[in-house]
Amino acid sequence: MHKITLFSCLAAITILTAGLDNAGPKTSYLKTGQGEYFRYQIVDLSLKPDSLLKINPDSASLQVTFRHGDSLIAGVGSCASISLKYDKTDSTWRGTWAMPWNPPLGVYLAVLDAYSGNNLKDSATLLLSDSVTFIVRSRTPQAIPDGFCAMTIESAGNLLNAKLPSPVKNQKHWTNFTDWAKYLGADAVWYSVGWTIEGYPGTNDKNPWVKENFKVFPKLAEECHKQGLKFGGYVGSYLLWGPTLRKLKYDYSLEAKNGRVFPNHHVSLDDPKRRADIVTILKLLQEDPNVDFIGLDYIRPGAGGYETADEFVEQMNIERPSGWGKWSKKDRMLWVSRQVKPMSDKPIRARWQWWQAHRSATAVERLLAEAGVSKPVWGFTLGWDKGHEHGQDPPMMNDAGLDLDAMMIYESNAQQCFEMTNAWSKYLKGNEAQMMAGQQIDWVLLQKSTVPPAPEEFYWRLTDAIKGTSDGGRVKGLFWHDMFRGIKGRKGPHTSQEWLIAGAAAFSKLRQELGTLPMDTRMISQGDKTALAIKFHRPLEKIRIEPLTAATPGRIRDIQIPAGTTDTIITLGRFPVNGLAACRLTWGSTDHRDQLVVFSYYPRPYSDNPFRPLQSFRAGGDLLIAVQPGRNNLAKAIYAGRIARKSGLVVNKTALDSLYPSLGHKYSKLLIIAGDSMSASERTALKNFLLAFPDFPTALSVNRDSLASFTAIKTVLLKGDLTEDPELLRFIMGIAYAPKKNGAAGTKLSLCLDK
Repeated sequence: MHKITLFSCLAAITILTAGLDNAGPKTSYLKTGQGEYFRYQIVDLSLKPDSLLKINPDSASLQVTFRHGDSLIAGVGSCASISLKYDKTDSTWRGTWAMPWNPPLGVYLAVLDAYSGNNLKDSATLLLSDSVTFIVRSRTPQAIPDGFCAMTIESAGNLLNAKLPSPVKNQKHWTNFTDWAKYLGADAVWYSVGWTIEGYPGTNDKNPWVKENFKVFPKLAEECHKQGLKFGGYVGSYLLWGPTLRKLKYDYSLEAKNGRVFPNHHVSLDDPKRRADIVTILKLLQEDPNVDFIGLDYIRPGAGGYETADEFVEQMNIERPSGWGKWSKKDRMLWVSRQVKPMSDKPIRARWQWWQAHRSATAVERLLAEAGVSKPVWGFTLGWDKGHEHGQDPPMMNDAGLDLDAMMIYESNAQQCFEMTNAWSKYLKGNEAQMMAGQQIDWVLLQKSTVPPAPEEFYWRLTDAIKGTSDGGRVKGLFWHDMFRGIKGRKGPHTSQEWLIAGAAAFSKLRQELGTLPMDTRMISQGDKTALAIKFHRPLEKIRIEPLTAATPGRIRDIQIPAGTTDTIITLGRFPVNGLAACRLTWGSTDHRDQLVVFSYYPRPYSDNPFRPLQSFRAGGDLLIAVQPGRNNLAKAIYAGRIARKSGLVVNKTALDSLYPSLGHKYSKLLIIAGDSMSASERTALKNFLLAFPDFPTALSVNRDSLASFTAIKTVLLKGDLTEDPELLRFIMGIAYAPKKNGAAGTKLSLCLDK
């Protein structure tokens, strides 16, 4: 009786649910290897026919496309679909899909169409349509505080024996490294613990690391904590320094070019011995209570990686040339190297870069898992082409385990930095990874800049990255690289103090942009005098102004701040004919990070030509001038730009029809300069911007007839002759702030799951 009742109930349930489209997950022939994938992982699919599904492997074609919401999503390298291939060992069809760079997160649908006949152009018969869902998600990193800044120390040897100079005292001692960090206002010191230098005394196959550094790092970490600093140790992971001796028992990364295959100075990312050696160091850093951060450097395959040519072709859906299976391993590597050569615009080039970035991220995931790392982790990423040029990708690295991605913008010229800003701003939206940027002290690599002086160029490249690294967010932090370069590196005609001041000012600029300081300060020119323009965000009883150079006018002063003061200007004195003027402002805190450093070289580099050459408008700043083409309009822009520079603002310009809405996250004010009429594209650009930011501080110097369709806009209307309009100066001098783009794509994942 009970059995009959049970069967009846099951039958009824089956009938009731048969017509419900979304009553539960349907049975699918198509499967994914896992339900969720991070952005660095390859999606693996399989289909195993049962006795009811007849698919002849000799005459069938199985194609899979991918959808996210209502959109078809092509994989990296314009891979619109993938083909499943038959594995006769277990009668299963298999395929792999490499998602696009920085893909949208959420639920994806893989759609399979199986046809009889290998040539789909013929009248093939549809055998099966099937689908399966999977999720692309991101990893939530450990939170890093806004405005986090670090000073690096790159050294191999016994630093404890060094007689280090100090920027604030005369006695030389190894502990003076903390004085450098405090002068910068840094939160942390990052020290290069792990170096493998072939031929270095004591380095061998059993002990591949420079031994002295392991005596040094515990002492440095302890001293940092005594001085109120955080400490991080990092490992030069997959690069070997020194002469090419090949005495260490590693699987070297293979390069392939000019008919040759040869090992280079990188170790293969798949080498288990190197991974074990790195894990040993990571465990030491994890166990030391004075180590707060753990870092990875050289986590990339370098110019090699061709030892994985076969796997690349197989997993990245590369069409094989005729006779591929009969070629030698060397010939296959050489063929791949020719197809993916630099500057190639072939889709296979993009797939190779993705493959390399996938391998780098997978290496990070393995290292951290095997070492049991739980402390915050950072890694260094090369700045060219979003890291893709060298097999790195910040969203992938975030998902693999990096909590902070330190983008290296050094070893590049001004033109390359311009290109980096454009590339990064178009790629990242601002919430994919916690980013920081760093610049290297090197007069030569700053092209021996004289206009502006190299330390100021150093500052501009750092601060360009604050808002120029993504479409709308800000970087989390900056790093100053490195102390020994600041002491005895290629400083050019500049002192160590100049490089320190530029770094401290960049750290201050970041923290001002992120709103972590109680005030904003600019160094301005008033006639022939230097002054400080200050805006307070919260009440302060007094501030101290400390000149940092001999050329700085004035002396150390404690300034009482009357209650209710929001804005003030403090005159320092006549500005120098030439030299560096710099001040440090503090407000009674004993924390060395509570400082604000501003500086200016005299004569001011951009006093006459306010627009810095090779500065992308995507880098952001204080004031953006959107200009309609025309000589008269350009002259107005230059005039307004000069006033802005004297007022201590970072000013940039762009064409009026390039005024896209997300620039509202990069600038604090907008000045429009146009003639009698605007083109349709210019009117559309301005309208879209003002609709996106209706309260954005905007001033217009245009013919009134041009504004006929902009009746509701909230703007300051300036005269046609800007030289006679006092409103221009008032508009420029008022301190405003760029809106910050909030929200992270990953936070909406749970909503997608219900759809």
